[in-house]
Amino acid sequence: MKFCTTLLLFLLWFGGPELALGQSEQEATVVVYRKPSGTFAKFAMSIDGKQVIPSLEGNTYYEIRLKPGEVLMETRGNIFTEHKQYSLTLEAGEIYYLEAVLEYQLYLMTLHLMRRSEQVAKQAIRKMSREQLE
Repeated sequence: MKFCTTLLLFLLWFGGPELALGQSEQEATVVVYRKPSGTFAKFAMSIDGKQVIPSLEGNTYYEIRLKPGEVLMETRGNIFTEHKQYSLTLEAGEIYYLEAVLEYQLYLMTLHLMRRSEQVAKQAIRKMSREQLE
């Protein structure tokens, strides 16, 4: 009993394994963010054929909790936009940061999902609006 109490106090004082708020060890979290932009083009995002974000807004980040495994992500816009697909293998308890980056071409726009480090992403999203999706 004394050992358990000591261990509990140690973990409370020094902190145990850290997970994001609401993060589960049986799920992976995908954080998608888009910096502010001057364009009015609208892009939606789907995961495994199901639309999860109807309109990826600028200056906003989205937290999506998913089961581990391979997922297919798609970005699709309105007129004069190119649709893109991305594959990502998710591991339980991990957090993946993806920046939605707009690419301008002659007559088309494309929204790319670029993987970012935790440090870079947290700096980018610190003043953005947050949307949590299930």
